[in-house]
Amino acid sequence: MPSADRKLPLMFAAESAANDCELHAIEGPCSGSRLPAAVLRLAPREREVATLVYERGALTAAEVEAMLPVPISNGAVRSMLGRLVSKKVLKRRGGGAGKAFFYVPAITTRDAVQLAFRQLAEDYFEGSPERALIALRLIISSEAP
Repeated sequence: MPSADRKLPLMFAAESAANDCELHAIEGPCSGSRLPAAVLRLAPREREVATLVYERGALTAAEVEAMLPVPISNGAVRSMLGRLVSKKVLKRRGGGAGKAFFYVPAITTRDAVQLAFRQLAEDYFEGSPERALIALRLIISSEAP
C-alpha cells in the first residue's frame, strides 16, 4: 500500500477517488465494488491487477507485485501494467529521474456514465442525446410525487 509520506501518489489517488465518487448518487456509495466494463472484460490475471489499482488508487509496479495473492515476477507485473496502459485501462504517472512510475485508473465513473449514455442514445434514440435526455426527464417527472 502507498506510504503516507509520498505526496505524488496520494495526490493521484485522491484525484482518482474524487472522479470515481463524483457521481456516487447514481451508482451508490463508492465502495470500489463497481468496476468499469473494460476492467471486467480483461483476462483474469489482468483483471486482478487492474482491480488492485482501481480499488487502492495510485500504485507502483512493486506495490502491485507485493499485493498479488499468487506471486509473479516484477518483469511480468511491469509488462502487464504496460499492456493495461496501452488498452487505456490504466494511466502511468510520475516517474522522474530514478523514480518509480505510478499506475492510476484511466476510466472514471464520469467516463463510464458518458459512454453508457451515448450508447443508450445510439441504441434507442437514433443517436440523439437530446431525445434520450427528454425521455429521461419525462420518466423522472412522471415518477415525481
